[in-house]
Amino acid sequence: MLIITGFGSIDSAVEAMKKGAYEYITKPFNLDELIIKVKNIYERKILKRENAAFKTFFEMHKGVSIIARSDVMQKIMSAVEAMRDSDCNVLITGENGIGKTLLAKIIHFTSTRQRMPFLSINCATLEEDLLARELFGTEEGPGGTVRIKQGLTEIADNGTLFLDEITEMSPALQVKLLKVIEDNEFFRENGTRPVPVNVRFIAASDQNVKTLVSDNAFNENLYYRLNVMDIFIPPLREHKEDIEPLAAYFLKKHLPASHKAVSGYTNEAMDILMAYSYPGNIRELENIIERAVILEKENLISPDSLPRSIRMFQIETFQPEGIKNYR
Repeated sequence: MLIITGFGSIDSAVEAMKKGAYEYITKPFNLDELIIKVKNIYERKILKRENAAFKTFFEMHKGVSIIARSDVMQKIMSAVEAMRDSDCNVLITGENGIGKTLLAKIIHFTSTRQRMPFLSINCATLEEDLLARELFGTEEGPGGTVRIKQGLTEIADNGTLFLDEITEMSPALQVKLLKVIEDNEFFRENGTRPVPVNVRFIAASDQNVKTLVSDNAFNENLYYRLNVMDIFIPPLREHKEDIEPLAAYFLKKHLPASHKAVSGYTNEAMDILMAYSYPGNIRELENIIERAVILEKENLISPDSLPRSIRMFQIETFQPEGIKNYR
């Protein structure tokens, strides 16, 4: 907000600032002065929004959404910490729903590129031609009029480009991506001049990429260019120590929208959550908790608020005969 007034004084300026004004200008004023004030407001609001975003992200990294109680997750976070001053490319593998995208963001936002763009694309969702245009852009237009559409690789210059489901990329695009990594330049579609870039690539897949290379189903040279640092995130069922803190985090995350006073879980509900195998991994756990928050009428999440499928899993798979049925 910009206050324009004909009654200028220090007291009134202070009062205006207290009530939310970004700038204060008195009449008469010239146009150049007004433009400078508006520009200052814009820059300060953008900076404030960016700082808030970075603060939120780093608070998440310091122990809220990055749950690393288990030894295996602590080792992964130690590897991320070791890469803080490195620009190496990274290949992240693991089942769907395990947090590969989140880990890629952490790698970027804790690196020296943290103030530069982080862009991502899922290679499995676009056909080859469209994916090529999204990645590398186009040059088109009649005669001497050239209209340029930048691709993600160009927009991410000096930052990070996250390529999810990299193994779904066509062989031809794999070769083109390899050239970008090797030469730090590329050609837009229909372009005649190389475009120089400095991009860090983080790729992810839910498949065993090394096996695909052995089967000639993925470009070997690209694999080694991306796999400077490889990180495998194990499925949630293999680091169950993280289920309880994850459940606590997701409860806190989804409570505000529910307007309820749910404060935790009954022992029986937590036993069920701990026993389940989570084929959908962390994403499935979050969905379960969000659903439970919606259904729960008491101040603790109870077994009745959990999906029947996971309650039956706990009863049939883990409970010896004679153990209490928590339904």
